Amino acid sequence: MSRTLLRELIEKKVSQNGLVDTGIEGVQLFKITAPIDCAPVVYEPSLTAIVSGAKEAILDGDKHIFDTSKYTLCTMPIPVEAGIPEASESAPLIGVYVSLDSSIMRKLAIELESLSLDEESNLAVHSIAGMASAKWDDDFADALYRLLLLTDSEADMAVLGKSRLRELYYTLLKGEAGSTVRQSYNAGNAILRAIEFLTANAHKNITIDEIA
Repeated sequence: MSRTLLRELIEKKVSQNGLVDTGIEGVQLFKITAPIDCAPVVYEPSLTAIVSGAKEAILDGDKHIFDTSKYTLCTMPIPVEAGIPEASESAPLIGVYVSLDSSIMRKLAIELESLSLDEESNLAVHSIAGMASAKWDDDFADALYRLLLLTDSEADMAVLGKSRLRELYYTLLKGEAGSTVRQSYNAGNAILRAIEFLTANAHKNITIDEIA
């Protein structure tokens, strides 16, 4: 699947600057036509796939550039400074943002773990705490394209949206960054479980013992 086709599909659906909801829960398209200075932000568990341009994130003093050569996964909330160094009307930043459902990712990770697949060579191109980047592969590009094609029909989104999202999640877990991501979502990841517990109970008074 050519990223050119993905870009053409996205550009047909994004007529304005900024984030645009697709109608599929957690899936947004974006187009940025002007530079944005780095500013503090919290990256939530998500997938970002860029088909044009580049963005940057500064974490612990190190600058990381994310562009069309790879997609990026956040597996837990991460405070960073993020910005877009270069963007214009003629050379915009264009891509897809998918908010990851941790419960679905964990179920898939456990399923894959139970298959005892040999994935020793399946390593992320770039990995930092809570974040991994990997080169696009055909399975990922095809799954993303198939997901976005649903946005032409409300009926298709309602009937097939969840299954196409699950297919996309599956390609992430078996892709180049798969082993790193599966470690983040396996059943023994106490940090992720604690974060999910805090998020689900943010309106309550929670003790350290309860988190433990």
